[in-house]
Amino acid sequence: MTPKPRKKAPPKPKGGKRGYPMIPIDIKKVETLASRGLTQQQICDALGICVQTLINRKKSNIELMEAIKRGTAQGIAEVVNSLFEAAVSGNVQAIQFFLKNRAGWKDKVDIELENSLPAPLIIEVPCIDVTAEPTPTLGNKAS
Repeated sequence: MTPKPRKKAPPKPKGGKRGYPMIPIDIKKVETLASRGLTQQQICDALGICVQTLINRKKSNIELMEAIKRGTAQGIAEVVNSLFEAAVSGNVQAIQFFLKNRAGWKDKVDIELENSLPAPLIIEVPCIDVTAEPTPTLGNKAS
């Protein structure tokens, strides 16, 4: 009798850890989430993946890494533009915030000290000479 040929095992599905299918990541959604100021942890929570998955995917997919950078930059640009528009239109708080954070302005408080401090307190403590001969007291007579 001839031995039966063995069947080859089906190939393992390419994908994630332990044979799980690789979860697709929508790069446009990642860019939008990053533009709204979400952290990487929050982006992962929204996508249903763990942070390590995102880190690994960024290493292997430059487009994903660029989408996060691009989204973050777009979000900052939107906020800065809105702040600038508010400052130009006369919003005093926006003007102050903008000048403090972009132009290096600081709140400066000058404190002038006058002679308002009281005179120093002087305490005099008499010293007793312990090396001198004792003085006789009334009850004891020296013989």
